[in-house]
Amino acid sequence: MLHEARRLVRVQHVFAEASTGLRPPSQKFEDLHDLAAELKLKSELWEAVCEADGHLSACSGDTIRSVDLDKMNDVASHVDLVVENIRQCATQVASSFELERLEKLQATLHGLVPVIRDLRNPHLVERHWSKLEHKLQCSLLPSIMQQLLDVNVVAHASAIRHVSEEASAEAAIAGSFQSLVRTWKSQNIPIEARKDRDGRDAYCIGDCSELTSLIEESQVLLRVMELSTYSLVVEERLPKMMSQLNHTNESLELLLICQRKWDYTQRLVSIDFARTFPDQAKQLQKHDTLWRALTLGLFNRPQCLPFGGSTEHRQSLVQVLEGFEAAAKILAEHLEIKRQVFPVLFQLSDLELATLLSKCRDVGCIQAFLYQCFENVGRIVFGTRDGFQDILQITSRVYGEAETIAMGKNLKARGPVEQWLAAVEKRLAEQLRRSTKQAVEILSRYSVEDDETPKLDTSRFSVQVRRQPHPCIVNHLLS
Repeated sequence: MLHEARRLVRVQHVFAEASTGLRPPSQKFEDLHDLAAELKLKSELWEAVCEADGHLSACSGDTIRSVDLDKMNDVASHVDLVVENIRQCATQVASSFELERLEKLQATLHGLVPVIRDLRNPHLVERHWSKLEHKLQCSLLPSIMQQLLDVNVVAHASAIRHVSEEASAEAAIAGSFQSLVRTWKSQNIPIEARKDRDGRDAYCIGDCSELTSLIEESQVLLRVMELSTYSLVVEERLPKMMSQLNHTNESLELLLICQRKWDYTQRLVSIDFARTFPDQAKQLQKHDTLWRALTLGLFNRPQCLPFGGSTEHRQSLVQVLEGFEAAAKILAEHLEIKRQVFPVLFQLSDLELATLLSKCRDVGCIQAFLYQCFENVGRIVFGTRDGFQDILQITSRVYGEAETIAMGKNLKARGPVEQWLAAVEKRLAEQLRRSTKQAVEILSRYSVEDDETPKLDTSRFSVQVRRQPHPCIVNHLLS
């Protein structure tokens, strides 16, 4: 009843306004056309006012979730069309006749639609509603349309839009953060099972370049989140995640360095090293055991973040790295000593020299490195007694015919390899001097004018020591 009474009072007020400024009486039939057009415009205006007012009254009890925005848009479009027609025919409408009211309804309808969309934002949480209530100075829960109309919510459209955008931005940051967390939960450190040189099980770190790139990208994303004004939603979890990624990056670097050091020591450590440096060899064995335990645990649980974020694992890696670096330094000094004893070993790489030293008990393994120690020595012939330690003769590398040189007595491949190789070089030099002296004596017996004087064919020189022809060639030519 109250609603109907208000409507009747409003109709009475409209008729009262329309009764002023009446048209003067007209005696011409042609004036009826203008009058009909004016009546039609006023009728359309009045219908639009009633439609808009009726729609707002009908949905005043609805919540913002239940309001039909499509219907509200249709009503607003109809009001727009009527207002546009009236403005084009303004001279035909006497007085404003509810035009101002229709324009206010038009602004209300157009303003309500975006406001309701913003208030329907699913990312709005309690703190956002509290902020909106503070700005509007009213309670918005439950959000009834009549309540929004009473506080003139359209006037606060910009503030509501700002809070809604803030909620969306915070939700986007939270979504990106959760996506990053899910990504890292599924990341594993690449590790594979192998056999070391002794045939034991070993676990080696693979290529971590993709993980390193992913860490860099994630760190950039987290720094952007940290600098954002909408990072409130992740501000408690953000520092922890950044710390985990930093520690994981450090752990990956330590893992890769330790893997390279372990490979290096595995290739270079030999029985000779363990015999020369027993204490350092024990320390290396201790760190090798710790490294194997770490990699075995990582092989069983290869998740990246749990391993990288563990302080205990990082401390163990630092300890292993220090041990491997100390062993590598001792190994380098050990190989340097070997090279100083027999300088020809400088021509061998660390790996080749370590391989030679690791097989020092098998004198036959020297054959593969002879061409690097002596220019034209192809093979050393060892005796068959005393563990094959007697060095009987040396055979040249084949250039047409291989040459064999007897090395005399009491020359044995005994002791450190660099020592008996130095002895072989010394014996070769002695043989060279002795044979050269004999060749000179033989040549001196021939006269220069003698046609039968043999000519030295240097193209047949095969075994060379310090780039000198060996006397066996001379003896062969003179025979």
